[in-house]
Amino acid sequence: MGLEQWGASEQYYKIVSVYPEYELGRVISQEKDLFRVVMDKEECMARVSGKFRYNVSAINSDKNRFV
Repeated sequence: MGLEQWGASEQYYKIVSVYPEYELGRVISQEKDLFRVVMDKEECMARVSGKFRYNVSAINSDKNRFV
């Protein structure tokens, strides 16, 4: 299972090679608040943290206030 079938090119691998603590992956589907993520050698389910959701919500609230 390679990421090439999901659109990854040599350019993406080159970019991510600068950050060895990270692994290249792609979200291939969403089911409610779960995301299916595929990487070179595995596939997993991921969830956005509550803190991240809260921060995004706060930013969106600020934007709506000025519209």
